[in-house]
Amino acid sequence: MSEFNCPHRASTHFTCVRRCVVQLCILGYLLVPIFTYNLWWLVLGYSLVMSLVGAYESISRPAYTFKASVQAAGGTPPLARE
Repeated sequence: MSEFNCPHRASTHFTCVRRCVVQLCILGYLLVPIFTYNLWWLVLGYSLVMSLVGAYESISRPAYTFKASVQAAGGTPPLARE
């Protein structure tokens, strides 16, 4: 049986699409006021929080990560160990 004909796979895709649409709608409701307030520090703070959340999500999913993945995702160099 082809993987494209699997009914479970279609159900999973539908769930993913639905979840994506809901998340993007919520994100839109959050972003519109943040950008209309025209406060640079609010935009910068929101960007920083979302970058940190994205970095955390990206390192929490793979089965293998290297030791400095948090520093690499955050853009800071890893501390030297003596």
